[in-house]
Amino acid sequence: MERLPRLIALLTMLQSRKVLTAAQMAERFDVSVRTIYRDLRVLEEAGIPIGAEAGEGYFLADGYRLPPLQVSEMEAFAILIANTLLQRHGDQSVKEAFHSLSDKVSNLLPSDQKERLGQLDLKMGTSLPSRNKKEAQLLKIQKAIVEYQVLHLKYLDSAGKWSERDVEPLGLYFTVESWVMVAHCRLRKEEREFRVDRIQEIQAKEESFSLRPFALQRYFQKKQESH
Repeated sequence: MERLPRLIALLTMLQSRKVLTAAQMAERFDVSVRTIYRDLRVLEEAGIPIGAEAGEGYFLADGYRLPPLQVSEMEAFAILIANTLLQRHGDQSVKEAFHSLSDKVSNLLPSDQKERLGQLDLKMGTSLPSRNKKEAQLLKIQKAIVEYQVLHLKYLDSAGKWSERDVEPLGLYFTVESWVMVAHCRLRKEEREFRVDRIQEIQAKEESFSLRPFALQRYFQKKQESH
């Protein structure tokens, strides 16, 4: 990515998070940490109020906001592709939220681009049938991850055995088969994986849990090393 688009994307990323480390930004844009430091300095010289907290990372000062969102036609097409895939792999809660986002993005486009987007929408789809889910689960899990809420599950494992347990949700990832929740299982007292489509019932408890150090990429690396 060239520098100017990266600076704009970096600023958008900073506004979307409470705090970010230089390493996180470097990984996102596939550049060195030193390059990120230089980019941050350029943004500061342009008058962007970037704060830093030792041991935590970088953030935008309270009250600073980017100008109103502008969306390119290619970005709108990308959202349309994601929306098409969700028809197959998203549960109902995510579909509804993404439809709302798609409508908002479409409203930002000029009328001629809206027409082109509508034409493309009629000509895109998936040959795989949609899955019927008994209950929307993903947004509940996402909310629990960011709010550190304990979840009570009624779960059907791969052997067809039912169990009930409390878990501390840590992350989510997608496979060709389904969404998978990584969580600390209080019953087994270790990190376990739970296929979202096997969760029969899910309930967010009033109880919260302490923050656990967890990053999905490190989890994958650890998992790969153990095999």
